Amino acid sequence: MREFRTLAGLSLREFAERIDTHESQISRLEKGRANVTVVFLDRVAHGLGVDVHELLVPAEKSDVLARGVVEPEPAAARPRRRHSKRAVWVKERDRSELLPAIGARIREFRDLQGLSLSVFAGLIDMDPTAISRVERGKHNLTLAFADRIARGLRVELHELFVPVEKSDILPRERPAAKPGGRARTEGGHRGA
Repeated sequence: MREFRTLAGLSLREFAERIDTHESQISRLEKGRANVTVVFLDRVAHGLGVDVHELLVPAEKSDVLARGVVEPEPAAARPRRRHSKRAVWVKERDRSELLPAIGARIREFRDLQGLSLSVFAGLIDMDPTAISRVERGKHNLTLAFADRIARGLRVELHELFVPVEKSDILPRERPAAKPGGRARTEGGHRGA
């Protein structure tokens, strides 16, 4: 993150103002001492003009740092309302697709390894309900939680955030139903 901020020519203060947070939060994050949510990390990435997964890719694998060019989007003007809530000066992206995309990616990795939700939850010592909420895009997970999931899936953390088309790890295709095979009925019992 510090490398991206430096390439963008932003001081700690300028960047903190850009994404409407305190300098100390950015400093702690750059030093790896803050456990932030995925939505906050997306705000940081947007302020730097990169995708979320690019903040998590090791420097030696990053094509953005290799290019040496980061062009953050210009900050919007500060709101002038006296009693306004804290406003994010970087225009917010639509997050309706962010969390479901990450959840779908986690489910793909879990399916690739043939792990049921309950078995996977036991592996990482988590509540299956929490993992289910993440997979459905209903939970704004923290980086620590995401790292725990990635370790359980034996993938690098950034792979959870990489769109399928940019990943080296592709989901397998689900097998089609066999013709003439017996279908399951609603109760989970084989049909007659």
